[in-house]
Amino acid sequence: MPIYDNDLYPRSGDAVTTHGRMKITGTPTDATDLMTKSVTETAINAAVALAVSQIRAVSITKRQTAFFGPVDANGQANYLTAVGNDVKISATTINVGLTWSAGIDTSGPVDRLYVYTADTTPVNWQSFTTDGTFYLYVDYNSGTPLYGTSTLKPVHQTKTPSTPSTGQFWLNTNTYIGYVYNGSTWVATERLFVGEVFVTGSALSTVTTYAYNGRYDSGWFAVAASTSYTLTHNIGVSEYVDDAQFSIDSGGASATKAQEFYVDTDNVAGGMRFSNANTSTHKTYIFSYLTRLQNYGGSDRTSGYSRVSLTRSW
Repeated sequence: MPIYDNDLYPRSGDAVTTHGRMKITGTPTDATDLMTKSVTETAINAAVALAVSQIRAVSITKRQTAFFGPVDANGQANYLTAVGNDVKISATTINVGLTWSAGIDTSGPVDRLYVYTADTTPVNWQSFTTDGTFYLYVDYNSGTPLYGTSTLKPVHQTKTPSTPSTGQFWLNTNTYIGYVYNGSTWVATERLFVGEVFVTGSALSTVTTYAYNGRYDSGWFAVAASTSYTLTHNIGVSEYVDDAQFSIDSGGASATKAQEFYVDTDNVAGGMRFSNANTSTHKTYIFSYLTRLQNYGGSDRTSGYSRVSLTRSW
């Protein structure tokens, strides 16, 4: 909402107009400057917008992610959609927000924000006809997004990759600065990977949108003994922390932490077995229950309900 000069009351020592409000002169250099001198109405609105964006940056729960937008029936991000062999960002009905980490300074985390308010089909995300998996990225580019694809899966770690290929993206999770390898050196780049596509038979087959805020929640679902389950989380990385719960009711009123492994009094194995990193990937999470699900209330359960929450670890 615009802020006008007659909404601003003077402080001691401020220049005032004849109607007793703050005199509006000068132009601020940033949001802090707004608090120390009088400014023009247009500049006030610009500075307030900047201040709001800075406040939003602080309130973001995860850095380097899409942080809000439309979801599907399962509550998962789905703002990337296929239109023929093109990929569209759908943001007209529900806007889409992206944030890029840009390091840390003496005031704390430095982050970039961009909010889509309309649909867009980037030129570099059109006409997918070459078979393979392509990772979709958006560069912040001083607030004018640039789009591209890579056949190289992005790397997120503290250690510099030892044998990078040209075009490899690496986010240093110590400094939260991203880099792209140009064949000889690492170049700082504010780049966010938002999803991926799979092309087969010269046609776009699937589009995956990575999860908002590096987070997934399965909700409660029925489980049975001696059964395997695959959850599609689409966090986009394999480095995440898992939390599994068990309940005897579908709403989780009796929830308790899932047991990973135990042996009952009859020497029968029970509990939840988690798959290793070779099968649980940056998009899926695989686990199975043994002959018993859980020892709950002194009884070994063979049916019940589970809920799995996954959170990106960096």
